Amino acid sequence: MDKKQVVILSIGSRGDVQPCIALALGLQQSGYLVRLVSHAEYKTLAREHGVEEYFQLRGNPQALLQDTPEGQAFLQSGTNPFTIGKIFLAAIGDLMDPLLADSLRASEDADIILFSPLAFFGHYIAEKLGIPSAAVPYLPIIRTRAFPMFLAPTWLKLGGTYNYLSWRAGEQAFWMAIRGIFNTWRREVLHLEIGRGGLFDHINGATVIHSFSSHLIPRPQDWPERHHVTGFWYLDHPRSWIPPQEVVDFLADGPKPIYIGFGSMVPPDRELATARIVEALQMSGQRGVIAPGWGKLRSKKNMGDILQIDSLPHDWLFPQMAAVIHHGGAGTTAAGARAGVPTVIVPFFGDQPFWGEVITKAGVGPQPLPFKQLTAAKLAERIILAVSDVKIQQTASDLGRRIRREAGVHKAVEIIGGLLDRAAPSSTT
Repeated sequence: MDKKQVVILSIGSRGDVQPCIALALGLQQSGYLVRLVSHAEYKTLAREHGVEEYFQLRGNPQALLQDTPEGQAFLQSGTNPFTIGKIFLAAIGDLMDPLLADSLRASEDADIILFSPLAFFGHYIAEKLGIPSAAVPYLPIIRTRAFPMFLAPTWLKLGGTYNYLSWRAGEQAFWMAIRGIFNTWRREVLHLEIGRGGLFDHINGATVIHSFSSHLIPRPQDWPERHHVTGFWYLDHPRSWIPPQEVVDFLADGPKPIYIGFGSMVPPDRELATARIVEALQMSGQRGVIAPGWGKLRSKKNMGDILQIDSLPHDWLFPQMAAVIHHGGAGTTAAGARAGVPTVIVPFFGDQPFWGEVITKAGVGPQPLPFKQLTAAKLAERIILAVSDVKIQQTASDLGRRIRREAGVHKAVEIIGGLLDRAAPSSTT
């Protein structure tokens, strides 16, 4: 029997792409042909982990969040879905046509298309090709009465009706901002009817395989069976990787430090942000490991109790930390939860406040500190709470043990295999 060709479309930051690399490896190990479709930025990462086929998209994902007027406007857009959609298109508008063309070309021989949230157009490509598809998001994207949409205000607690309406309102606002370019592409390139339902009506009616843990976000009871929750999809560091000796020596030279990094977020004043981080560590009496990320956080001076590092595998680093402080990206949040250490989230925009609320509700970290409110004193207060509160530490440790027992990628592969089996033409005798 011929091997099935799986195409995974994933665009955005590393947090969007890394879970898809883990899924690609799981599918390869199960005997499928897998083509990961993403940016040049992640090709080396995918190759180092053993992804056999990588289709490189045009465009640079960092361009959206660089220290430019468009990038800073995106970071300042908060959680307004209409504003996020408009700025998103304005920032990458020139890249959209080649991005869509590349994705279509990469999918021509697919038997199934899997797509991460920002690559939602994969659903349309699958419709054009007459093949099954599934969304593979790292956060809840399906309407529910259990909790509000991830872009809705986290402080409103108005019950199931509000929760459900927040999803409908958020979907409509985001779709209104972006529908022009995608409806045109759907009609003029894919030659598909527009139809009455928008993007989110399609997605809510499709198969969705969520890559988060039900131990952190319980699966809503009002979701139909086609909406799955498998557990996180982790990408461990390659066996050949050797940690820098400088980092090994620093970790062995004193108490467990605090990790601080904002990943793909770019603060408007990186020197001021770094200074506040350093001062917070000093005020709390903690050692620290600072990861520059895309924002290039750098202190002008090195101190014996603070180490500035390049990117290191979170699965190796985080279990050796006293606590982790980050922007609230889904992937970094997952890594901290798995490590079993307290988490402090400093959200910038988008779904990050949602993850901050999830962490607090789970009891594994203090209240999030929005980046716009970041001061040394406020950050130091949260650091002290994270490292001194026995209940937070124990809850984080217990959550980590439960999450480490999950087999998220394995469950996802089983679901995808079932979709392919049901799509296969029945044999005749």
